[in-house]
Amino acid sequence: MDPRDHLRDSLAGVGCTACGAGVPAERIDVLAERDDLVFVQFRCLTCGSEALGLVVLEGEDDGAARAISADTIRYGEFGAADEARRIGPAIDEDDVRRMHTFLERHTGDLRSLIEGPGGTGTGTG
Repeated sequence: MDPRDHLRDSLAGVGCTACGAGVPAERIDVLAERDDLVFVQFRCLTCGSEALGLVVLEGEDDGAARAISADTIRYGEFGAADEARRIGPAIDEDDVRRMHTFLERHTGDLRSLIEGPGGTGTGTG
């Protein structure tokens, strides 16, 4: 069995970052591996969103990577207590169209978009 298959199987069922639905192994792609870091792509069947992830493998004393499972995966700065914050629906095509229209009408640069009128930035970069 390819080690990537083992990692995909271990990650199977991890919750989608947009809707929380479990992502099956066949919708998880291992993109790259660097030392103890593995870059993965999750494609949710339920809401259609895609997310990139970074898996940090913890080595054992003998140098072998410890097996991971979906119930031990942590989401960066978010944890189980943050689930209550996930109250909105997933981003859909209407949201993308509205943002596209908004950005077409915006005449400033990124700084003015983020800071708003009378922002504190100097504009000199």
